Amino acid sequence: MLIHIVPRKLYSDKIREAYIIARNFDPKDTPFIALALKLGIPIWTEDKAVIKYGFRTQRYIALDTIAVEKLLSGKSLESALRELASRVEPK
Repeated sequence: MLIHIVPRKLYSDKIREAYIIARNFDPKDTPFIALALKLGIPIWTEDKAVIKYGFRTQRYIALDTIAVEKLLSGKSLESALRELASRVEPK
């Protein structure tokens, strides 16, 4: 596994926006959200609050492990998100 430590200065311009988002569930998630916003990438998390808030606001994409596995097996992002939505926000 390859892990990259990203200097805060790379995403510091997104910290305020990320904090405004994260305070709705957990302000300690601010750095992860800021980096995802800066890079335009999904967040991989098992935190249902993070996933649900992403669905409700459409400000970022958050995926659980099952959704990531679906993507790796060749499913489209849209398909993985539909399945994820049905798991975290059942009707």
